Amino acid sequence: MADLMVRKLLDSKAFSRSGIADFVLQRLTAMYLTIYTFIILGFFLTAGSLDHETFQAFFGSLLVKVLSSLALLATLCHAWVGIWTIMTDYMRPNHFGVERALDFLRPYVLVFFIAAMIAYLVWGLTLIW
Repeated sequence: MADLMVRKLLDSKAFSRSGIADFVLQRLTAMYLTIYTFIILGFFLTAGSLDHETFQAFFGSLLVKVLSSLALLATLCHAWVGIWTIMTDYMRPNHFGVERALDFLRPYVLVFFIAAMIAYLVWGLTLIW
């Protein structure tokens, strides 16, 4: 079972069915995060006095909670594509001077990042909602 999971993680189609889809996903998440950043920046530039009630009313609204949750998911998808690409495309087998060393390390690093991203997702959604 664990061997199958590791093979799926290292498969060139682990996140989607093609590298093009991963490329498009990363670009779409980057565009969404840019738009979200401008929305938040717009709030800070137009809010006038930023007291606790104004801040809480803005971030407590349903729309901003949904947008923030989507931004969190977009960040995690964007990060996963980047991490997976670096781990599978740019870290070559002889990187550490030992042949096939990364074949041993790569699954553990990927599982670590998956666990961290799940923790960030749970923590972030807890903070937002």
